[in-house]
Amino acid sequence: MKNFAKILVAATLLLGAASVYADDDSDLKKAQQSMTERLKTVVEYKKSGKIGENNLGYIVARVKDDKDLDAVVAADNADRKQIYDLVAKKMKSSSQQVGKQRAIIIAKNAKPGDWLQADNGKWYQKDSDADPNKKDKK
Repeated sequence: MKNFAKILVAATLLLGAASVYADDDSDLKKAQQSMTERLKTVVEYKKSGKIGENNLGYIVARVKDDKDLDAVVAADNADRKQIYDLVAKKMKSSSQQVGKQRAIIIAKNAKPGDWLQADNGKWYQKDSDADPNKKDKK
């Protein structure tokens, strides 16, 4: 039940729902706004395979030497960390645990072809033969 609560709170915050944390409202709103402004770019990079979602709730550049991509990844991860920190503080948990729970939600909601990192650290594309969660595996 405790993990379910963490997942629910992390999902609510990251999906742009209204904040229930008045003390941290300003920081949360800034991070959410920043992520919203960057979302189209992140989605484009995911579609092209240049960004993957790791098993800790952060995005990872899958190509080298792309300064624009690196800037987007760094900015998005900084906002995610800030949100995870705020959630962890309220949940009396760790940012790492909140991120891991968020990674589960991200993987579940990922689009076919998105790059994801499994718990064992191996990378796979959603719905590919390498996807450990693929339903129609033989």
